Amino acid sequence: MKDQGAMLAEYNTLRAELIQYQQMNLQISFFTLPVAAAVMAYGFQQRYSFAFLAAIAILLTALWYSRSVLDRVSSIGAYIYAMIEPKIEGLQWETILAARREKETLISGKSAILGIIIVYSVFSLTCLVLAWYFIQGAEALNLALYSGLTLIFLLLLLIGSAKILQTLSVKYMKDAANQWKQLEEDFLGKGPS
Repeated sequence: MKDQGAMLAEYNTLRAELIQYQQMNLQISFFTLPVAAAVMAYGFQQRYSFAFLAAIAILLTALWYSRSVLDRVSSIGAYIYAMIEPKIEGLQWETILAARREKETLISGKSAILGIIIVYSVFSLTCLVLAWYFIQGAEALNLALYSGLTLIFLLLLLIGSAKILQTLSVKYMKDAANQWKQLEEDFLGKGPS
């Protein structure tokens, strides 16, 4: 078993990493939205429908990357909650957050993330409409291509948004904490070889 000093050092390192990932998640939005807006502005100026599809691709890439970052945040938080806080008296940040999550509704606890999902969704749907509005020619190939891309983009938007909400759910955090506990039991159960 780790000594308290080593666990406290690990706790501090993980908390710093958690804060870094949260800041990274905000920076993704602060960078992505202006870039997507610039690509959209180019699409308006040139009346070029493909620019709007490119803007959607940028937004969806950021949404999925944001989901990955939130997954790391959840994993670190679950590790701190399940593996460190129960073993060091006085540490309870993640424990308090877990108790708070149990009492929150979907909207009250995740307004910033819901706001990001809504902004990405509105931007993406607007880009889809504008891509169709500025489509060059109505040939069957163009219509088939745009129909396929529209379907793919809508599916990616829905799945990505759902995965972000899943990552923030109480059940997801509980499952992650239980996985860490199970890994510890498996690791300690094997003992030295």
